[in-house]
Amino acid sequence: MKNIKKALCLLLILMLAGLTGCWDAVSLGNITYPLVIGIDYLPDTRSIQATAMYFRYYQSEQSPPAISHAQGEVLGIALQRLAASSDNRWLAGLLQSLMVNEEMARQGIAQLMDLVLRDAQIPMIFELCICQDNAGQIMSNYLTDADQLWQLRQMLSRRKPQQVFPSTNFYDFARDVMTKGCNPIVPVIAPMDEELDVVGLGIFRKDTLEQIIGLDDSITLSLLRQEDAHSFVPYRCSVDGIAIRGSAFIQTGRTVTVRREGDALQFTLHLKVTANVIELVCQDASMTVQRARHAIAQALADDIKQRCDAFLTNMAATWQLDCVDAMRFAVAKWPDLADRCEEKDFIAACTYTSAPTVYMRDTGETR
Repeated sequence: MKNIKKALCLLLILMLAGLTGCWDAVSLGNITYPLVIGIDYLPDTRSIQATAMYFRYYQSEQSPPAISHAQGEVLGIALQRLAASSDNRWLAGLLQSLMVNEEMARQGIAQLMDLVLRDAQIPMIFELCICQDNAGQIMSNYLTDADQLWQLRQMLSRRKPQQVFPSTNFYDFARDVMTKGCNPIVPVIAPMDEELDVVGLGIFRKDTLEQIIGLDDSITLSLLRQEDAHSFVPYRCSVDGIAIRGSAFIQTGRTVTVRREGDALQFTLHLKVTANVIELVCQDASMTVQRARHAIAQALADDIKQRCDAFLTNMAATWQLDCVDAMRFAVAKWPDLADRCEEKDFIAACTYTSAPTVYMRDTGETR
């Protein structure tokens, strides 16, 4: 009986000792938080390079961020070697941006999507961008302090006032890849005047980069695709024989109608444009925005329609790719099109037109 009591007391002591704390606790000072990760395909060696930029928990904000590189035959090996290159434990829960170079994006990033979606600690709201140059070199040369990291985050963040290009986080990208009739678009960045800037948009066919367009076409695509797009556009017109010119800040909302004739679809993108006159230049000092509002509205509507129709025609005939997210409305209306909506010949046979309507606001200046 005494032996049983001793055994029970010993077992109780061991159990209490086991409740005193966590055996696998890791100090915050021993954790590395990658904030930006760059993925590059290196055609010379046919390998993939992964680059990480990170701060340690106790690192001063004045200290430069640490950068590490690793290469592998495939993406998974490169990322494993990258994590193993640090003596600390990696925690990707604070990842802010993922940069992929153009060569990697053109080969397809399905494997990258799979790795991210399988890792529960990585948030899917980090920003995604394409680099025209080597992502690792851009991170080493243009992201050298906390302020530049913050500027990159602000540049790629969404729904900023007067933002004229759409931003894309990883959640948006994965959703468009997995949705019938949708294709992702991603900002393209490059060094401009010794700092990073957005130079265009990358248009994907599902997980593979198909086309890169410049800022002018990027603004047009934003107006056609986004529910709440912004842009600055110039205008030229005349009122009572008096020539005027200037610029306006516009905001657009859109609705899509689609008609079907056999296997051919006819899409009409109705754009509701609200315009604020930012500048009005005229030789006649008596000219006012109120007096010229109808002429400006018509000039803006004509210019927007011309640009949008030209873009839509090129999109369907040349790229044979729906990047304005209109095809999903046809799939919802006619489910039998789900298997054909992404075929190139089917998209080329579709007709896309725009129908902008401009509403003026009486703001701005005259000079």
